[in-house]
Amino acid sequence: MARTSIVVQPVTTADERDVLTQLWLSASVESGVSPEVASRKASQGTVAVALQRPDVHGYLAYLDGRPAGFLVATESVMRFGECDELVIEQIFVAGDARRQGVARALLHTATGVAERLGFDRIGSAVPATARDANRFFARLGFGPTVTRRVASVSAVRRRVAPSEGSGARDRLLHLRRTMRAKGRTQTTEIVAGPAR
Repeated sequence: MARTSIVVQPVTTADERDVLTQLWLSASVESGVSPEVASRKASQGTVAVALQRPDVHGYLAYLDGRPAGFLVATESVMRFGECDELVIEQIFVAGDARRQGVARALLHTATGVAERLGFDRIGSAVPATARDANRFFARLGFGPTVTRRVASVSAVRRRVAPSEGSGARDRLLHLRRTMRAKGRTQTTEIVAGPAR
């Protein structure tokens, strides 16, 4: 059996960004995003814009000369209570290239980037529901350090609104209840008829 050749290189050209975008589309759809939503985000330049930021690092892996996967990492500098670290935001290997060392080659490249930046830690943003990915990272020595909880802005706003906002809401609810009570009283009088 012939040994496969894996080459990892930084994304620097528009053509390479296009290749990464196509792989990103595959990763998005595989993770449950609808093809329409993923395509719309890609056509809006989501990937290209992200890769233009100076703290974002994108790499493509080629298996025997064909695109096989990608890694996108960001620099996380001076987070309170933690050390500086390189955070792997997304890593993906195409289905037909899995179990051939592509992910390890991408992570090996990430360790070099982290060392070059002077970071002594690498983090990974892995969804809690991605069992295979969590097992993979655990085998490589990654351990859980924080639980990241996410909520929509509107949900948090509703729960932390100043007390005067909730006072206005309470007044509105009181007014509605009063109107309903008055409506029930008037209905009762009409049904019972006038007293004689």
